Amino acid sequence: MLNRARRISPLTWLVALLLVATFLRLAAWQSAPPGLRYDEMLVTLQAEEIQHGARPIYIDAIYEEPLYHYLTALSFSLFGTQLFTLRFVSLALSLLTIPLLYVLTRRLIGQRPALIAAALYALSFWALMYSRLGLRLIAFPLLLMLGLYFVWRGLERRRRLDFAWAGIWLGLVTYTYAAMRLLPVWWIALLVCLFLLDRSRARRSALGLFGTTAIAVLIALPMIMHFANNPAADRRLGEVTGPIDALLTGNVFPLINSIGLTAAMFFVRGDPETLYNIPNRPVFDLLTGALFVVGVVIALKRWRDVKSAFLLVWLGVGLIPSLITWPAGSNNHTLMAQPVIFMLAGWGTDRVAARWPKIAPILIALLLGFTTARSVIDYFGGWVLLPAVRAEHQAGIATLAAQIDQRSGDHPVVFSSGAVTHWEPWSVTTFRLTAPIGYTATRWFDARSSFIFPQGQTDLTLINAALDDQPAPLDARLIEDLFPIVEPIAASSDAYSATHLVSSLNTRLITLTQAEVHWPSGTPISSSVSLPVAFDDRLELIGYEVRRPIVEPGKNIRLTTYWRAKDRGVEPLSFFVHVLDEQGRLAAQWDGYSYAPYYVQPGDIIAQVHFIPLPANLAAGQYRLQLGLYQSVTGDRLPITVGGQAIADRVLLQTVEVKQH
Repeated sequence: MLNRARRISPLTWLVALLLVATFLRLAAWQSAPPGLRYDEMLVTLQAEEIQHGARPIYIDAIYEEPLYHYLTALSFSLFGTQLFTLRFVSLALSLLTIPLLYVLTRRLIGQRPALIAAALYALSFWALMYSRLGLRLIAFPLLLMLGLYFVWRGLERRRRLDFAWAGIWLGLVTYTYAAMRLLPVWWIALLVCLFLLDRSRARRSALGLFGTTAIAVLIALPMIMHFANNPAADRRLGEVTGPIDALLTGNVFPLINSIGLTAAMFFVRGDPETLYNIPNRPVFDLLTGALFVVGVVIALKRWRDVKSAFLLVWLGVGLIPSLITWPAGSNNHTLMAQPVIFMLAGWGTDRVAARWPKIAPILIALLLGFTTARSVIDYFGGWVLLPAVRAEHQAGIATLAAQIDQRSGDHPVVFSSGAVTHWEPWSVTTFRLTAPIGYTATRWFDARSSFIFPQGQTDLTLINAALDDQPAPLDARLIEDLFPIVEPIAASSDAYSATHLVSSLNTRLITLTQAEVHWPSGTPISSSVSLPVAFDDRLELIGYEVRRPIVEPGKNIRLTTYWRAKDRGVEPLSFFVHVLDEQGRLAAQWDGYSYAPYYVQPGDIIAQVHFIPLPANLAAGQYRLQLGLYQSVTGDRLPITVGGQAIADRVLLQTVEVKQH
């Protein structure tokens, strides 16, 4: 049996490894992770911006490098916007990393250490974690290894094309992850190793290495110029440089502590963050960690060999972010070192197993089996079930989305949450990526201050997720104004609560559509106007109501406006309400909105409540309300058109009286 195992070709082993790795990365993909985390939603939104024409060099709004977002936009364009197509990019990059790690390790160390290193990586918790998340950092080690592979192939074959490819891949590294800022240090370290330890080869390949450097710099130049012109783009990096800040004040202990924690991360105490790890779980178990140390010792003993020296230098440079930033021992911050960590572990494993050549395959198989079992148990039976992980990944909304098509009922379904706007789109983004493909019969809003009636229908079912970071139960005053029938429905799942609502909307609109409306002074048209009033091609005002037209200073004016959607525009709109004194001066105002434009369809009716706070020292008197709309992102007001001509960007509503108690 052992002889038969030895006769199996490396390619066969690699294919088998890829099949196992693919299974581990696809198993239970809808429930592990248990939903969509906030960073993934940001990737989704930025990828959609790219689909709509944005071409960022660096995404300043979220301080992220954009290559992964471009790949995600491509995935969305090819396969649609869904959870799987978001994470497919990470799946593909992770699987590509496995054979690349093998071929690079084979070139630097040897064939059997290469197979072991690739297997340890493919079956590790660290790789499994990132391969199942739609986050940009997984592209970093892949492109770094591609660059190094072509550099080394160029050194051995002396082919200019290899050096050119190396420059392309290393240039693209700068668009992957924050640790790319250490790429120049990593590259200089490689050149120093070459010129000190393999001077003849370095001299023969000097022109090729210069070409690699030039091409990489040329590709990275837009990013370099962006940082030069926008120093604030690096602000996020400065938020985590605690040990360096302390060192600059003369306090060396935080740096010493970081060095200790980074050294411990391999088999004693690992990444403390729940986001990417079971808190404090080390990268390796004690045995594999010891084998990693053996690999480091082997490289140290062979330090005069340029390949061994560079592996050590690569490890040191890759660990720098963990030493100088918080938290120390972070799996994220040590990502530059990830490939070489598994290379050295594979080297150490091979060297120890070689002491017992007859049973070496069995020993290696047992180690890999234990690694796989530990990774699977810790990931699927540990990390996924942590309460903090479920909260971070919006598990309640994701569970609701997965079960919503199983809900029986004849009434249109609408959803309420406090995280549905352009600035806080977490609930609606999670839902639309995790809901069954093609499920669009829904509207999302914050029922504490708004409501959407699909196509004006008034017999509805309102759904609230059971586990929602920002729950938004239906406001009691909205119930009083609009819903004479409110009946809880026995839900078939504990993932959500359901309420049957029947609204008196149509009856109320009979009187509210007769509400007082005027044009602002200076409008080139008669000052009298009747509802509806159309704001561009997006919304038309069809009615409004001031709950109490007499209000005290320091209290709120409660204005409810009613709108009919004219066109489905996903760009967010904000309402503004101004309180004007008798001279037309601004005395108070309210801006905002509380519904998701993503699912709104032409013909939907939107009720929006505006709570306008009045200053406590506001003088008594008559005040006029002024209403309009503007683009939330740009601040541009929407014009009101009459006969195809824009005549105003706001309307005047009724007056309210401010009266001392």
